[in-house]
Amino acid sequence: MENAIKENKFHIYAVKNVDEAIEIIMDKKAGKLDEHGNFEKDTVNCLVIEGIRNLKKIHHNKKRLLWWK
Repeated sequence: MENAIKENKFHIYAVKNVDEAIEIIMDKKAGKLDEHGNFEKDTVNCLVIEGIRNLKKIHHNKKRLLWWK
C-alpha cells in the first residue's frame, strides 16, 4: 500500500453518504428520486432498480419469495 500511495494510485475520500461514494467509484451520477418515486434516467440507482425489475421478471414463475416484491 505504501508504494501505491507513493505512486499516486491510492486515494482516501471523505463522503457524506453512499451516493457520494458511488459517484466517486463509478464515475457516474448516483441519481435522485423524482416526485413520482423514480430515479433519474441513466444513473446508477436507476440501473440498479431496472436490474432488480428484470430479475423479478425472470423469476416471476418461481415459487420462492423474492425480497424485492
